Amino acid sequence: MTAHQVQLGGKKSADWKVTIWKIDDDYNQVPGTQQTFTYHQGTPHKSSSEVFYRTDKLTPTGGFGKYTINFQRTDK
Repeated sequence: MTAHQVQLGGKKSADWKVTIWKIDDDYNQVPGTQQTFTYHQGTPHKSSSEVFYRTDKLTPTGGFGKYTINFQRTDK
């Protein structure tokens, strides 16, 4: 699972991607396990500011193990 927090002004949005890949005991990437998930969070209100908390469940195709995770904002 990944947890995200974003603070947005009225009628604003945020886009980001989460990239994960499985790593072995020597912290090397396991080939074929990289996945990217994209997300969007908007606010329908004209409020001056609003904070959103969300948790998203990821299901890695590489199965159970140790993973590296990277969050990257894709707008602005």
